[in-house]
Amino acid sequence: DLNSNKFIGTLPSEIRNLVNIKFLQLDFNYLTGSLPAKDILPLKNIFALTLESNELTGSAEVLCDVLNERRKNYTIYLQFFQTDCAGELPEVYCPCCSKCI
Repeated sequence: DLNSNKFIGTLPSEIRNLVNIKFLQLDFNYLTGSLPAKDILPLKNIFALTLESNELTGSAEVLCDVLNERRKNYTIYLQFFQTDCAGELPEVYCPCCSKCI
């Protein structure tokens, strides 16, 4: 749980190296820039990804595209995905998020 740690900046591309991580909670920080969806893509065992209340932008569509295929082998893949995607102009486009804030 890395929520509310006052992290500043972008999510680094090295996030892709956390291949065994199951929970990544980064809510209520000061993360900016584009959501690095392609760098999150290698995290095939991730169950929960929460990024709400940051200043991320972009699209999570690449993660949503592999959702059903990955769930064939890992049924709980990305069961809980939450980001700032509600509103008329969502900060992050996320067609498969379990909760849009």
